[in-house]
Amino acid sequence: MQSCMRISGGLARRWLSQSAGQSSAAFHPAMLELLACPVSKKPLRYDEAANQLVCDASGLAYPIVDGLPHLLPEAGQPVANNNINKQGQEQTKGPQH
Repeated sequence: MQSCMRISGGLARRWLSQSAGQSSAAFHPAMLELLACPVSKKPLRYDEAANQLVCDASGLAYPIVDGLPHLLPEAGQPVANNNINKQGQEQTKGPQH
């Protein structure tokens, strides 16, 4: 477990040091390899347009503030897109008459 933390910590430090020179910190998508939804423990995807991490399994979105994702269960907000179901698949509309 310590070696995993050491690797994760090293990647996080490298990412933070690289983004420290930027005027506004931006989320680095490579961090997704280390992150999971705090509710479902499933992978997250980066929604660059909304600047948030989305868990399709739980239907929750987590904000990214100053380049840092807020991955607390209480920070998750329901995903606003009604055309996406909990598995992240587009729902098909029934036959139209």
